[in-house]
This record gives sequence, structure tokens and C-alpha cells, in this order.
Amino acid sequence: MEKIIPNNLIKELIAIPKNFDLDLIDQESGFETKIFPFVSRSQFESLESSNPAIYKKLARAGILFSFVLDIPRLKVYISNFGINQYDHDKARVAPWWDIRDLGLSWLKKANDNLFSALKEIEKDDVLKADNTFFQDEFELVSLFDFQKFYGIGKSPEVYQYLSDIMREHLGLLLMSLGTCTVEELKSDPKLKEWLQKYLKNMAICSAIYNANLLFINSGIVIQYEELPWQKSVILSPEQVYKLGEQFSKSADMYLQFIFDYMQKNASLFPCYQSQEVEFRTKIIPKKGGLFL
Repeated sequence: MEKIIPNNLIKELIAIPKNFDLDLIDQESGFETKIFPFVSRSQFESLESSNPAIYKKLARAGILFSFVLDIPRLKVYISNFGINQYDHDKARVAPWWDIRDLGLSWLKKANDNLFSALKEIEKDDVLKADNTFFQDEFELVSLFDFQKFYGIGKSPEVYQYLSDIMREHLGLLLMSLGTCTVEELKSDPKLKEWLQKYLKNMAICSAIYNANLLFINSGIVIQYEELPWQKSVILSPEQVYKLGEQFSKSADMYLQFIFDYMQKNASLFPCYQSQEVEFRTKIIPKKGGLFL
């Protein structure tokens, strides 16, 4: 297992017990799956000297993600990690739910640091132009826009799943409008606003079909096999259905706004030619909480 971050820097960035065995952590897996898809390794390494503040945020995020992914290993070597409870001055291994809660805390901090680092990169035109995440960002709705619209835990990974959904529905919408392009739709401020709201609402109601995503009280999160979320925060199938219905209705409303506006202002949109395309998501409750 390659060490991306040296032990002395890990101890500087993260408060860990003195007896913690850092060799238990697979940094390579953590960084390759959770950091480098958003900030390339070459950019990450260059930031160490060019922008230490961003580098440390990414390093902290990568280590914390590595901890989360290695929770099954940490459970086996729990005494090395030093997570103990004390009863009459005698140590005993902490229960699983305490370890899980610690893992969820690591996950939140990891996403917070990655989100903050990307926000700093966005402010620098040179860094942004060289960044893999922003090169592939959905042009109509940014990560930061979506986080304001609906809670995604500041997770670029959740955002990427939702971006794929928005791209799909944008493509279907364009098919229904004739020869209109995204640039033509964006040129009208009112139409652009409705288009963005339509896509964000469609992303939420369509996300219920994605097995990698989970709806909890505070929004949408990644479903980790290594780290199950508390049942108390997970929305029930009935709650998810109602939520999907709510966002589906909003999406349909904005979609109608778009069609009505383009029809009434046909002179502004000579590209518009109404086409019959089936693209509205229908949410149907099934036994067992399935939605088909």
C-alpha cells in the first residue's frame, strides 16, 4: 500500500490516538477513489508547494476517506486504534455503533474539506482550468448551486451521480424542442432559470432509482457498504415516495413554464418545434419500497 501522505503530516492534520497504527490505513485506495477523480494526482502534488492551504485540505480529506473505507479492517484491529470505553478504570472495546458514528463523523469532515478545497480551486482561473472535476462539471448546475438547492452533504461524488441524471433529462428535453441548443436556451435569463430548476427537481425525483444513493433526513448521501447509516436517519420508502412525488410535480411545473414561454415567444426561439418525447419520470410505489 503506497503512502500518499507521510505519517508526520497525518498527525499534524488529524487528531488521532498516540497508539494508532497508521500502517492499517490503505491511503492509496482512499486517494485513488475519493480524491484523484476530482483533483488529479499531478495537480494535488503540485499544490503542496504552490498552495499549501488547499493541499492540506485535500490531504486531510483523503486520509479521512481512507479511514472510512478501512473501517472493516479497523474493527478487526480495534485495540491498535485505541477506541475504548472505560468502566472502573478498565478498558473495554467500544461497541460497533460508536465506531460507526466516528466513521460518519470522519465522512462529514472528509466531504467538508474536499468541498472547501474545490471551492478554493474554483476561485483561481489557472487551477480551475487544470482541474479534472471542473473540466467535466455540468454547465447548467454547479456543485455549489446544487448544495444550496438540496442537501448532498457537500459531496462531489453525489453531485456527479445527479449530474448524469440532469444531463440525461436535458438531452431528452432538447429532443422535444426541435433544433434548440443549450446556448440558445441559456441566452434568455428567465428560460435559463426555469431550465435549471426543472433539471434540479428532476435529479432529486430520479435519484430514488440509484442504488448508490440514499435519502436521509438531511439530504442525499452515498450508500457505503463499509459504513451503514443509522436507521433512525434513513427515510422510509413511504417518505422517499412522497419526496419524489413532490419534486416530480415541481419539475412538471417548470417544464410547463418552459413550453408555454417558448410558444408565446416563438419569434425569440425560431429553433423551437414541438416534438413528442416521453421523458417525464413516473413514480409508482410498489410493495417492499420499490419504485419502478
